[in-house]
Amino acid sequence: MNIYFIQEEPDGPVKIGKTSNVVQRLNTLHVSFPRQLKVLFAFEIPDDKADKAEKEIHYNFRNRRRRGEWFSPCPYMYDYIKAISEHGYFVTWDEAEKILEESLKSLGLKFEIMKGEGAFYGPKIHFDIKDSQNRVWTIATAQIDFQIPERFDVSYVDEKGEKI
Repeated sequence: MNIYFIQEEPDGPVKIGKTSNVVQRLNTLHVSFPRQLKVLFAFEIPDDKADKAEKEIHYNFRNRRRRGEWFSPCPYMYDYIKAISEHGYFVTWDEAEKILEESLKSLGLKFEIMKGEGAFYGPKIHFDIKDSQNRVWTIATAQIDFQIPERFDVSYVDEKGEKI
């Protein structure tokens, strides 16, 4: 299965969807669409992860939704596409979710997994409190970004001076 980003040229809306054949999907869209379209990016993903991936991407850009699977483009959408193309985004995302969950469990903290709440570059933890009127407020967030360290060759040096 493939997740695709198809844009109306020159800088029109972007359709984000899934298909087994991107070229065939583009041709089908051309038949019913009067303007020129181009594939910004497409990537393969295992069939059993395609629905989840598509839903997560749609959720990440929910504030940019125009109609259906069409979204208004924005700078962070292009950054998102670049991150996926360079780093295999979904493997990294799954690893980051697992690390956060294991960390919270090891600390004995009470937590709830809220699917789709992560930022476009990785999952996050947000710390909520209730006020005297029983309203919930997020007071802090901690996010894991596996894209930036690779881009800037950032690493960790442990207490023995070894680069990890």
